Amino acid sequence: MLTASLIVAPVIYLAADSMYAARGWDDPTAGVIHLLGALSGPDRDEAVRIMRLPRDQRRGPEVEWVRGKMETEGSVEHARDCVSELAVAARREADAVFLELPRSEARDLLRQSTDYVLEQHGLP
Repeated sequence: MLTASLIVAPVIYLAADSMYAARGWDDPTAGVIHLLGALSGPDRDEAVRIMRLPRDQRRGPEVEWVRGKMETEGSVEHARDCVSELAVAARREADAVFLELPRSEARDLLRQSTDYVLEQHGLP
């Protein structure tokens, strides 16, 4: 079981990272993927049971349980870390491309867009 976890967990985390990159840090699918990779035993079974419920049958207690586990298992922090890494890469690419362009309001606006989006979501 431990050996399987050592193989499967990194693949699950890679899938979650890819989802964050494609859909954004607050995408619930990416958070659930990360959570399932972090949980084991009865907690993982409970998360799978809840996720199998039709959306309209997931009640407050189930949603709060998943949300709490996402906090304690680091799924939320992992999402923030992924977005921060993507933002650093975006800034680096923007600097490489836009700094060669003549200074203008449009260029500066494009370079500042990453910071603006992060600020709107309360991220560094």
